[in-house]
Amino acid sequence: MNGSSGHLFFDGTLFDFIQKRSVSIGSEIDALTEAQLLAGKLDEYATALIEKSRLEPITLLTDKIVTERSVAKIDVRYDPFRMIRDQSRPHYVDGTALTFVVPFTGDPSILKLQPPTYSTSPPCGLVVQNEIHVKYEAIEIDPQKLQADFQANLTNIQRHLEWGEAHITGFNANLPSLIRGRWENRRAKFLKDRQAVAAIGFPIRERSNAPQVYNVPVRRKSVPVARSSPSGQHVQPDPVLEEKAYEDILQTIGSMTRVMELNPKAFAEMDEESLRFMLLVPLNIHYEGQATGETFNYDGKTDIIIKVGGQHIFVAECLIWDGPEYFKSKISQLLGYTSWRDTKTAIIIFNRNKNLSAVLAQIPDLVKQHSNFKHEITSYKNETGFRFVLHHRDDKNRELILTVLLFDVPS
Repeated sequence: MNGSSGHLFFDGTLFDFIQKRSVSIGSEIDALTEAQLLAGKLDEYATALIEKSRLEPITLLTDKIVTERSVAKIDVRYDPFRMIRDQSRPHYVDGTALTFVVPFTGDPSILKLQPPTYSTSPPCGLVVQNEIHVKYEAIEIDPQKLQADFQANLTNIQRHLEWGEAHITGFNANLPSLIRGRWENRRAKFLKDRQAVAAIGFPIRERSNAPQVYNVPVRRKSVPVARSSPSGQHVQPDPVLEEKAYEDILQTIGSMTRVMELNPKAFAEMDEESLRFMLLVPLNIHYEGQATGETFNYDGKTDIIIKVGGQHIFVAECLIWDGPEYFKSKISQLLGYTSWRDTKTAIIIFNRNKNLSAVLAQIPDLVKQHSNFKHEITSYKNETGFRFVLHHRDDKNRELILTVLLFDVPS
């Protein structure tokens, strides 16, 4: 009994699809004119764009599954129980085709996209509008085997949907902040430009042929990078991540992890690598890369990095809390990734089924026990975070900032 419906979750990746949709949202906001931004109502615009852009999760309507029967021509040239002398061409006999029709609600695109976790044997099926068609062909139908095959395939479909659920939830939850941030940044720029022009003191003559609506290039927020070099030396300045950008990046990470805290079921089965991947989505939505579409990427399993001119200016490690020794090993691992020029780092801790207060109480002492510790920045105020100054592994006079943030993501 053969399935002949093609494969689901096999046409591109869910991550790339979400990234492209995020860029499309930014493009739409960037196409608004100065007049539209300054006179428009953000709440109304954001509500409409969220409704248009959100990714509707798939819900299989298993109580409405039906079957369709038709005649099939079965090629039996390779059947070992038949004497087919010429196997160079098909030899057809009459058979039966039975198609299971599974209705669903949600965005059909999801069924074509590979989630971050996936099976090497993807489920069979063909998406036809808001239905999945799973077709089987046989000379003689074996009801029990057919039922078992279909149920196994249906379970495989559901499993793939669950693997992508958290990423869809995260994207939808991040839409309000993405849209508002993009709107407010562009609006603030127009206002700043107007104030600067007004300060010149001369009246401005508008061009008579100025278009009322215009398009601008798709641009996400660039990561502000300062340059520093020793005074009086003619050398290429070192890239340095600005303090405000550092705080914005940590705030973006915090916003995404709060989504995880509020939706624990969707993220319960994720390992460290998958959780790190979930942070890359909103970071690359908010920030653009110089050479590629992604500013934030990773080397190895859990690193989140920003590179400028081949140099790392931000490095972060993600971990699921597994005791003091594991945490200390992550500090050393993080320092192993940093070069002499790296100055901004972070460790993101996901706490699962532990006493969060007890874990928080351990962090300062554990960092202070590290051989590279210099001092704690006590002015940093965060209910579940700490900030420290450490020195580089090869230079005690070269300092870097380490921010440790903890979030409760129960399993």
